[in-house]
Amino acid sequence: LNLRATRTHSALQYSMSASINTKKSDNQNVINEVGDKVRVRFAPSPTGTLHVGGARTALFNYLKAKNENGKFVLRIEDTDEARSTRESEESMIKDLKWLGLDWDEGPEKD
Repeated sequence: LNLRATRTHSALQYSMSASINTKKSDNQNVINEVGDKVRVRFAPSPTGTLHVGGARTALFNYLKAKNENGKFVLRIEDTDEARSTRESEESMIKDLKWLGLDWDEGPEKD
C-alpha cells in the first residue's frame, strides 16, 4: 500500500497508488476474498467515541474495498453490553459519515 497524505486548506487528502496484498489482519480489519470480490469489514464496539486508531482502520478498509471494487461492511459489535450505548453507536456512525466513508452494508443500509 502506498498511501500519501497531504494537508491542503486544513483538510487531509488521501491518495492510493497501489493495492494491498494482505489477505487477513487484526480482528477489526477482516478481508474476505471470494472469487474476484473483496469484502472488508469494520466492526467497532460502541463503548465510547470513535478514536483515531479506529478511524485509521476504517479508512484503510474503505480504501481497500473501493480500490478492489469490493464491499465495505460496517458491523457494530455490541458484545460489551455493560458499556455499549445507543448514543455511542450513533456517534460512531456520525463520525464515519463525517470522514466521508460510505459503507455498502450495515446500519442504515439493511
